[in-house]
Amino acid sequence: CSAAEFRTVTDWKALFAAAQVAGARCMYSWANDGLHGEGFYQVPAVCTLAKCGVDLQGTCAYDASPRATCDGAPSTGYSRLCPCSTVSSTPPPAPAPTAHVPS
Repeated sequence: CSAAEFRTVTDWKALFAAAQVAGARCMYSWANDGLHGEGFYQVPAVCTLAKCGVDLQGTCAYDASPRATCDGAPSTGYSRLCPCSTVSSTPPPAPAPTAHVPS
């Protein structure tokens, strides 16, 4: 998880792009207004149930002032879009050869 990447999703355009990268699809967006519980501070997230409270499946939520942490949990029915830390698939360089001096 990359905590810093959570802070890049501050509007619906960034939210829809993040969802696409994660293989999810946003049908609607909702900006956290701070009135619906702690779980909405743990966004971006997408409603994956038929309904999440009054929100329909495919509703994606974001926070214009992101506060999400990697160990946070979204509101009931929502699945988080968690940004991954990038890990290099390139192996580390081999050590430099050393000369062997016979004794």
